[in-house]
Amino acid sequence: MIGLIFYVCTAVLLLLAAVVLLFRGHKPAKRDNLTLTVDDFLAVHHREFEEVERRLARYEAMVQEILGQRPTTAFAYLKTLRADFTRVEALLNHSAKFLPELTARGEWERFWICLKFQSECHLARVQVLLGVIPAGRLTRMTRRVRVLAERADQALNAISREHGIRILQSDLNA
Repeated sequence: MIGLIFYVCTAVLLLLAAVVLLFRGHKPAKRDNLTLTVDDFLAVHHREFEEVERRLARYEAMVQEILGQRPTTAFAYLKTLRADFTRVEALLNHSAKFLPELTARGEWERFWICLKFQSECHLARVQVLLGVIPAGRLTRMTRRVRVLAERADQALNAISREHGIRILQSDLNA
């Protein structure tokens, strides 16, 4: 019971302090020993409206131009990211012939990454079409491409040590 009274009193005191501080800022500033004239009460900032309006219109035009470029940039990046993914995936498919240590689990994981990437790509396109820029989704997709690129690099190193890189190049061109 005493705890409840304490918390209620504390809340009331904090509320009163907030109200006092809020209304304290609305008092007109006092001038030291100066007499007020009519000019002190005239509105003067309305004269700047045309300049402010011109600047706001210019800023609005810049924002509209930037917003118009966002989907184009997102679609272009999505297209190049998908092309990178496709190339790395094809390289990994060709290199799988030369690496006997590939396991079914590893292949399943690569298949799952591919499936998730393709679905993320379609969802990202839909989001961009709806006007949402999917920055987080694009980040995840970029990470997936990096993971596959690292795996491809490891596979190329292993193939070049065991068979030579020319055998993979001839297989890629076949």
